[in-house]
Amino acid sequence: MRIFLTFLTMTLLLAMMPGASYAQNPAGGLAVVDVQKLMSESKAAQSIQNQIKTYREKFLGEMSKKEQTLREAEKSLVEQRASLSAEAFAEKKKAFEKQLLDAREYAQKKKRGLDGAATQALQKLEGELVKVVKAIANEKNLQMVISKQSVVLGDNGLDLTSDAMKRLNAAVSDIKLEVKDK
Repeated sequence: MRIFLTFLTMTLLLAMMPGASYAQNPAGGLAVVDVQKLMSESKAAQSIQNQIKTYREKFLGEMSKKEQTLREAEKSLVEQRASLSAEAFAEKKKAFEKQLLDAREYAQKKKRGLDGAATQALQKLEGELVKVVKAIANEKNLQMVISKQSVVLGDNGLDLTSDAMKRLNAAVSDIKLEVKDK
């Protein structure tokens, strides 16, 4: 019985003693990073957002002109209805409907191109973010870095976001949006 109590006491003492890695990492090698903040507020993220905004504004201006042209064509078609034969009107109506369809397809093609380019750019940013966080984790001898959005309660000392933001901004400040109209 005495041996058991001695063993239990030694085990408890060892369990309560801070180990070398615990002394370096009070959370036992765990840290958090605010991925959403990094993916929206970093210089590269801002660059991507500005490029998307510029592309959309240009596209909306272009589509506004196309809509105006189509409205004028429709108005002209309605005005010509009385003076055209049924066959001529049907032909003109069919040509107008083709213009509408072409405009719709054009808009969808542009949207797909922008969506694909935005996804690619954000994936590049995410890749750079992973590299930065991995480097910090290696330097601090961390076993795990989790997203801050997954944490309900934690010590602010575990948050690597500001260090990650500085390093991410230094590593990449601009990611070009490569829009391919598919």
